[in-house]
Amino acid sequence: MEPSGAAIAIYGATGFTGRLLVAELARRGRPLVLSGRDRPRLEVLAAGVDDARAVPAALDDPAGLRAALDGCGAVVNCAGPFARLGEPVVAAALAAGVPYLDTSGEARWMHHVLDDHGPAAERRGIALLPAAGFDYVPGDLACALAARGHEPLRSLLVAYALAGGGFTRGTMRSAVGLLARPELVWEDGELRAAPWRPLRRQVAFPAPIGRRVVTRFPGGEPVTVPRHVRVRRLEVVIDARAFTLGADPVAPLIPLATPVLRPLLRGPVLGGLDAAIGVLPEGPSLERRARTRWTLVARGHGEDGARTEAVVQGGDVYGLTAVIAATLATRAADGELPAGGLSPAQAADPAGFLDALAPHGVQWRAGAR
Repeated sequence: MEPSGAAIAIYGATGFTGRLLVAELARRGRPLVLSGRDRPRLEVLAAGVDDARAVPAALDDPAGLRAALDGCGAVVNCAGPFARLGEPVVAAALAAGVPYLDTSGEARWMHHVLDDHGPAAERRGIALLPAAGFDYVPGDLACALAARGHEPLRSLLVAYALAGGGFTRGTMRSAVGLLARPELVWEDGELRAAPWRPLRRQVAFPAPIGRRVVTRFPGGEPVTVPRHVRVRRLEVVIDARAFTLGADPVAPLIPLATPVLRPLLRGPVLGGLDAAIGVLPEGPSLERRARTRWTLVARGHGEDGARTEAVVQGGDVYGLTAVIAATLATRAADGELPAGGLSPAQAADPAGFLDALAPHGVQWRAGAR
């Protein structure tokens, strides 16, 4: 395919998610700038991709980062944990006037990007879209669909069920950092830390999953959804079996254990976990990714008493992240996104975007319940 359009920069291009995104954008014939700190690996990667060039840049080199983005239509940051490593890339994008996206799943990072950098991005006329992947594009779009025609809502509950597959080292490092702090909820027009007390709840998922014990999940929907949906309360939960490695009888203990474990995920324990994660495989194999199945349900309760829901289901979350990020980055590079901090539903039509993901195994439905 002939290269077309402005180049898209990928920071962290040699990482697990970065390589998937490189392959997806190359398949679409997009010129690429591959950046990060590891020159040899970047040069090897670029040599195997048509119309890709390696431009190494360290996070502590602002001038180098700006130079890497020079002439690009957008940058996608794939180098996490983002709360620890993301700020220099956002700053470089703002300085260079280049639209910024990332593949983060870190809610507090998303809040920081949208609230603290969104106004500057709007003044510069560029889009900022954190979490432009499986975390949390489908969830944000599902909430928009559940709310459509029923606002204002009294509440929205987002529930995830996830089975099979596996996680990358980057995902695990981000998750440990997230679990060390309370989850976020949206309540009465304000983003708040969730209560420390254990969550005691079951959620009925669509067949064949059925009713499951859930625990709080540090999802990004409380950050993104109130930007486009009028809702009084929004929280995110996940099927506790996602954490039990198949030991289903242990699932009811997960909500009880989380508040106890949280204080331990700091200091020396956190450093030890980080080191242990470093010796694990970089990410799941293609076979494991192919076994992944996920379902998310967004259930709304209107102030008028109406009850609605949207259900989205799919498979390989890492492959899907590459497709989502590539699609949104291409739109950003082509000037199709509005300026400022954006949630997914502010960047794309919810139904149309989910329909476009059907060839990649995504199915959805929405309506009354």
